[in-house]
Amino acid sequence: ANPAAVRAVAADIAARHADLSVLINNAALQYPVALTDPDFDPLQMDAEIAVNLLAPALLTHAFLPGLRRQGMGTAIVNISSGLALLPKQRTALYCATKAALHSFSQSLRYQLETDGVAVIEAILPLVETPMTAGRGSGKISARDAAEAILAGVRCARPEIHVGKARLLPLTSRLAPGLSRRMMRGS
Repeated sequence: ANPAAVRAVAADIAARHADLSVLINNAALQYPVALTDPDFDPLQMDAEIAVNLLAPALLTHAFLPGLRRQGMGTAIVNISSGLALLPKQRTALYCATKAALHSFSQSLRYQLETDGVAVIEAILPLVETPMTAGRGSGKISARDAAEAILAGVRCARPEIHVGKARLLPLTSRLAPGLSRRMMRGS
């Protein structure tokens, strides 16, 4: 959540690993408190935005020179969420940061399309992690999510929809209202 620390770590890694070929932006922070809740702490907004959007952008910027120099076979993988496409009611800011990461991934893909650097977005369902402990059911394991992401990266798919998130593009087209209602309360 500390942009200066992110920049420092990125510079250190870039200097020590000039041959780095894949960057995976996988950190996330979600406070499951609605902005309308009297207990909502506005300082949490800074942390959520810093971890979910600013850190991936800073890391990407720091590693771009090396990735572009190497060209073909390099990749930036941004870990996103189905909530980027269909937000839920309780976590508006988290959903907004994931939607921003989705847009960032698309724009960056356009910027790098002639440089040989693949920009891949992994759109995940609810995954069993410390962040999601005690929340929801039907989670997939972190191992299953990682295996699906790696399989998608090997196939060079620009968007990897994992688990139940594979249904989102189809259900959004066929029954957009139903999809929004289902995700809203998830």
